[in-house]
Amino acid sequence: MCATPDTIGTIEKIASCERIASTSLHGLIVADAFHIPNLWISKDAQEKRISWKFIDYFLSVGRSLFESRPIPPSYDLNDLTDSEHLDYFDIVESKKVEIAAAFPPI
Repeated sequence: MCATPDTIGTIEKIASCERIASTSLHGLIVADAFHIPNLWISKDAQEKRISWKFIDYFLSVGRSLFESRPIPPSYDLNDLTDSEHLDYFDIVESKKVEIAAAFPPI
């Protein structure tokens, strides 16, 4: 399976950002891969259900925040504050190395 131009374009857009706020796990993973500070947000302020796929990923890379944050009433994502330390980026780097080693070039 090859990446489509839309996929590459989306990754390039994420990589060009200083910070990311995403409802999508894929957005957070790509942001982590590029060491871009990011927050998991939810569209619905009342949404407090457990999302195991997010928790599973967060645990695998040492992230500490397991709840999404609501989009601010102002819709200004600059109003969000990030209280999570970014030292888990070191774990992300080691995971990238492990994954690359598991799939040697042909």
